[in-house]
Amino acid sequence: MKKILITTTLLIILFLITWKVFDFNTDDQVLSAGLYDSDINYISNTNSSVDRYISTLKEHLNESPDNSNLLTKLGAAYIQKARETYDPESYSMAEDVLNRSIEIQPDNFLSIAELGSVKLSRHHFSEALALSQKALQINPYSAYSYGVMVDAQVELGMYDEAVVSLQKMVDLRPDLSSYSRVSYLRELFGDTDGAIDAMKSAITAGSPESENTVWCRVQLANLYYRSGNYDSASFIYQSIISEFPEYTHAYGGMAMIKMHEGNYNDAILLYSRALEKNSLAEYLIALGDAYSLNGEKES
Repeated sequence: MKKILITTTLLIILFLITWKVFDFNTDDQVLSAGLYDSDINYISNTNSSVDRYISTLKEHLNESPDNSNLLTKLGAAYIQKARETYDPESYSMAEDVLNRSIEIQPDNFLSIAELGSVKLSRHHFSEALALSQKALQINPYSAYSYGVMVDAQVELGMYDEAVVSLQKMVDLRPDLSSYSRVSYLRELFGDTDGAIDAMKSAITAGSPESENTVWCRVQLANLYYRSGNYDSASFIYQSIISEFPEYTHAYGGMAMIKMHEGNYNDAILLYSRALEKNSLAEYLIALGDAYSLNGEKES
């Protein structure tokens, strides 16, 4: 179970940068002109769906079916959809379009790195590491590729190497994604206070309306919860529910608070609300526990 939790957490952190623009330069050439063009820019928002962006990309691809950059964007969009919906089929669609993108343009390092993130989702960690290494050979200034590398190294038990790779990622792009990874690794090494500080930095670096930033706020609340600061955790969960009433994980977090307080009736209501938004196994199991502790059978 711990291994699954580590994998899931790392993958979510990885997907936090799916929508970031990458434009790292060398003295000689522009290695990446950006993940998407300004006229089809899309920022994942807690109150919107990625489906519309996918449709827009498909329309562009109808006109330019061999455009590797558009295929890269579509692959990123499917990864984000998998993140939002937990639908494994989205990973398959991402893998298909990314392989097509690489076939058309073998040096498309973003497609290679994104394919690595798909491999991570399928627990093919050695393949993910190899893909990140290949992407970094093409563009050693890609923070996204370093993110894939960090996640793969952690899963393969290469913790010292992961710390080195993460430092390079932070040096290249100190943003929400790199700081949230710092937070995760600090917690992994037992530094809860450091993990909280890093997650606060991730939130500050993100856009307030972005789904990715809200996810980081939930992670900060989770850190407070695990450290025993239930009041701070509860305040954050409730704030998110007030601002983004469709956000699943805030209900799940608030349900944990109610379970801790022994208020199983409210926990049942909150876990049920979370499951209305997304049928995640962790919330289904927790709901069963809440019913059991409340002396009821799950309805």
